[in-house]
Amino acid sequence: MNLALMAAGGLAAAAAGFGLMFLDAARARRTGRSVALSRRATSIACLFLGAGLLHVTNVQRDAETKAHRAEETAALMKERATLERDIERIRRKLSDLHAEQAGAQ
Repeated sequence: MNLALMAAGGLAAAAAGFGLMFLDAARARRTGRSVALSRRATSIACLFLGAGLLHVTNVQRDAETKAHRAEETAALMKERATLERDIERIRRKLSDLHAEQAGAQ
């Protein structure tokens, strides 16, 4: 699932939970009656659902970031090995040229 969509769902669920809690509190103040347990449970469930979705989104994003960094590291290590071989080849050529020049004198 798309991470942005999961994050949006988590934020929406959390916002719905907070909204229900505030509406319930306002209704309780206005009517003077306590809020039904089922309405409280619904608000809390929305909050937990939102928090859970946000947590899953963060874990998934961290996993994708870690995988991407591992790929980048592997590519850089491969490039480094290639460059080290090139440097060694150039050093050998330079050494051969110095030997030729010393032999010519």
